[in-house]
Formats: sequence, C-alpha cells, structure tokens
Amino acid sequence: MSETIWTIVKNDKFFIGVCITSKGVFGNTVPYRTKAIVEEKIAKYFPESKVVTNYDNEAYNELVEETAEIIYQRWIGKDYLVQNKLPLDYGGYSHKQVQVLKTCMHVPYGTTLSYGELAAKSGFEGAARFAGTCMAKTRFPILIPCHRITRANSLGKYGDDPNMKRVLLEKEGIDVLGLFRKTRKMDSPL
Repeated sequence: MSETIWTIVKNDKFFIGVCITSKGVFGNTVPYRTKAIVEEKIAKYFPESKVVTNYDNEAYNELVEETAEIIYQRWIGKDYLVQNKLPLDYGGYSHKQVQVLKTCMHVPYGTTLSYGELAAKSGFEGAARFAGTCMAKTRFPILIPCHRITRANSLGKYGDDPNMKRVLLEKEGIDVLGLFRKTRKMDSPL
C-alpha cells in the first residue's frame, strides 16, 4: 500500500484520526482520549503513513472536520446519518467488499444484523464469514456502523477492544444482554 496522509482532530475530549484522498475519506480511527494513542493506531494499521497537522487543501480539512463530527456524534450515541453525505474512497476493496460495506452503511440506528443477514442483504447468501471479514477489515469504523453487525449467537469482536461493540450498541439503546437470549416455549419439555 502506498503512503497515506492522516490528520488528527480533537473533538470535545477525544482525538480522531482521519485520512483523506482525492476520492474522499480513505479511513478513520475511533475516538481515543490521547493523540498518542491515535498515532499508535495509525502506525499499527497503516505503517506506510504520515501524520500532518493540516492538509494543504482546505476542502480536505473541511472533510476531516465533517468526518470527525459524524464519528463523534455516533460515538456518544446520537442517531447521525451518514448515508450519501460523505465521499468514501473504497480503493483497495473488491467490488463484493464495497457492496457489503455500502449495505452496512444503511443498517438503521438502534438495530443489528448478523453477519449472515448482512451478506444476504448484500446479495451474497451464505457468505456470513465473508461479511464478517469485511467488517473486521473496514477502514471506516463507526463511520460505517460495523458495530451493528454481530455473530448469529454473540456480539463478535470489534477491533482491539472487545467491549467497544457492546458499549456502542448500548449507547444506541440496544439491550445487548437480551439480544441473544433464547426463549423457550413454556409448554415444551425440559
């Protein structure tokens, strides 16, 4: 992968990394409490990258600010629509991966889908593992609400923090504990 150029924005008490290209938002981080953590995550996942204070292009800087605001609003649990508002640079993704990511973009606030359901809605019936891999490898966490996609019987993973998916879903009003609770019929034998 060629060099990517990132900038880090402070929004309220959080720092958010955003990468812009001529095609749009190339990637972002989730909010972190320190700039150093954001720089560490960028270096870990995008080793051929550099961080600048601002882009030379003012339109890029405006897109960074808009992207960071959307991420922050979703981070604090607000229903903030992104669909068709931000140009995303899907460079490096296959056509099938882009289809899954775009389908995920339309999963409504306060709802979840399983990986299998996401795959089916994307036109790839039976490709739950593929959809899960797309979610795991997205460069757009929170911006594309991959936290709303779960395993069929559990939350599944979310980046480096196993609790982050639960926290984000709870902020959206989802009863995470009840999400996978199996109910049995009262007249069925034990």
